[in-house]
Amino acid sequence: MQSMLELNFWDAIEMNPNHPFRVATRDNDLLDWTPQAPIRLYHCKGDDIVPFNNATKALEKFKENGACCAEIFDPSESRTLDHGKCFLPSLINVKTWFDSMKQ
Repeated sequence: MQSMLELNFWDAIEMNPNHPFRVATRDNDLLDWTPQAPIRLYHCKGDDIVPFNNATKALEKFKENGACCAEIFDPSESRTLDHGKCFLPSLINVKTWFDSMKQ
């Protein structure tokens, strides 16, 4: 991400906790809520773009907020699928999980 931004813009973001970019990301934080239905975070541990720690932190926050049925699911059997290769097994597993909840 840093290479996509001009250095002076990046520095401004890092140095100023009230920079408009940082304010906007705080305003759009998706962690301060409590899921009211079962939720699964699909994430492959081999993801080279989105850190797996993002999913674990989200799960911790959901549980702190009182979520009863939240979990992380890694659809890769080898636990080494990267970001691009994780998509299809995740999509298939999401559909299977949703189908299992049909009444």
